[in-house]
Amino acid sequence: MKSGEIMNFNSIEQALAFIQNTIVPQVLETTVADVAKETMERHIQEDVLDAYAPTSYERTGLLQKSCETTMISNNTLELKNTREENGKDIVSTIEYGTDYYTKELDERIGARPFTERTKEELSSGLARQAIVEGLEAILGKGSVV
Repeated sequence: MKSGEIMNFNSIEQALAFIQNTIVPQVLETTVADVAKETMERHIQEDVLDAYAPTSYERTGLLQKSCETTMISNNTLELKNTREENGKDIVSTIEYGTDYYTKELDERIGARPFTERTKEELSSGLARQAIVEGLEAILGKGSVV
């Protein structure tokens, strides 16, 4: 459905079902997914890359490129980072500060919880704001309370 397009419904229930089953998933897959990925990419920059400069390896840039969203159901969007290397879960290593190559690195680098901080920021109202903006882009400004 495009902004300004008029739909005819026989009941409020029919209109609500259309919104829940068609418009909400569309908003989640576009507007909310974009905001979620941008938020995680920013936290990777601020919480991971800016917090530690490696001396024993070169960064690949793949952590920021590994943010993915998937629709789990009509009203559930999953955001995850899938970065791994040679079967090693790089995200967990960074998030919790464990399983680096040596115990000394675990202690020196420590946890850099970018996924937790992404979740906190999205939960603090950013995801809701993205939903409202996406719905209003389709349904019209001021149509969402």
